Amino acid sequence: MVDHAQQLADRIWHRYDRKQRLIRYAVLLATLMVVVWAVRDIDIFWPWVWDAPNQISGLGARMWPPSAAGLSGILNALMETVHIATLATFLTIFLALPVAYMAAQNTTPNRACLWLGRFILVSSRSVNTIIWALLFVAIFGPWGVGGHSRHHVSLNWLYRQADG
Repeated sequence: MVDHAQQLADRIWHRYDRKQRLIRYAVLLATLMVVVWAVRDIDIFWPWVWDAPNQISGLGARMWPPSAAGLSGILNALMETVHIATLATFLTIFLALPVAYMAAQNTTPNRACLWLGRFILVSSRSVNTIIWALLFVAIFGPWGVGGHSRHHVSLNWLYRQADG
């Protein structure tokens, strides 16, 4: 009679068999070759890489412990951001609501307005919101008008989603 418990105890357990190990090493080698090729072609400025730990430790030393010296500048920038967002929201409502009413079939006065409203929605929908934001920031700059335009496109997207 065969003692199965003894046979199981005498076996040497391997996570992968020989073929699986060779495939894993080949994939690892191919990945390593691609990474080396990519790093060689990226043209990394290595002194910045070697200086990164010093830069990170300097950043940490400047951040901790927190200092209240720049608090007024931070609060002013925060209030300016809130004001820009509030103004952009109100201006967006005044710009997006008429387009939403023109594009809705049950509220538009005639077919020409309906098609004009739908044309505005479809043309703005065909370009991704982040592309609109990049375009407006490139044209108007990162402050006021560029931020407002990005916000307008985002709220216009919300109105389009509500319309179905």
